[in-house]
Amino acid sequence: MPGDYALVDLPFFQEAIMGIQEIAGMMEYDLLLCIGSGNDMAGLRRIIQNHKVDGVVLLRTMVDDPQVTFLQERRIPFVTAGSCKYKDVKQIDHDHRSACRELTSIMLMRGMKNMALLGGSEDIVVNQTRYAGVVDAHELFGKKINDNLVFLNLEGKAYVEKAVDDAIDRGCDCLLCMDDAVCAQVMRRLRERHIKVPQQVKVASFYNSSVLENNVPSITSLSFDSKELGARACKNLLRQIEGEETENRTLLPYEVVLKESTQ
Repeated sequence: MPGDYALVDLPFFQEAIMGIQEIAGMMEYDLLLCIGSGNDMAGLRRIIQNHKVDGVVLLRTMVDDPQVTFLQERRIPFVTAGSCKYKDVKQIDHDHRSACRELTSIMLMRGMKNMALLGGSEDIVVNQTRYAGVVDAHELFGKKINDNLVFLNLEGKAYVEKAVDDAIDRGCDCLLCMDDAVCAQVMRRLRERHIKVPQQVKVASFYNSSVLENNVPSITSLSFDSKELGARACKNLLRQIEGEETENRTLLPYEVVLKESTQ
């Protein structure tokens, strides 16, 4: 589990770990939580070298992921709860690209012409996947994404606030947030500027969690079952440990939840 998560990311990791624990417990396996940040793999190296685990579930994947390389070199059974671009890696993920393509397409069908995209680090695979879904949707409508309204690598409140200000100043009519953390900060900035949602600008999030559930207005978002993601990842890993064949990549379903913020 990444140690550099934001507090608003915690619901995802909690639910995924609950899914892992549920399956592991049923099969009489114990769960050992290992936390690492960035390229710091000291904890992972230690538990592998001390033979403390039979296999590993990685809860976040990076474009250049030293954890994947290390586990492949050590020939340790593992599965990623998320996609990665490495060969011969077992992956369980939600279909983020299709989900983002569908939600963006709905906004385009509703007449949005200047959509801004706000997101976090491009080093995280899921953010690249979400971006690809937005590009796909524009291409389906014969349009090109406006690069002047794409704001990525927003690591911190000040960066998000500036991105919102720039997007509004450049005439955006809809703010697409790559996740609930960014969306919560976007909504806070819009309230500070007394910009009304959805009357003056519409807002949607590519991930939903308890962070957004009490927001007024309610937020249009993509809903994923994080607990099922963890459970399916654990099932895949246990089958590998038992020497069984497993699927290389499994994509789980999603739901588009249309609410007040895009009406």
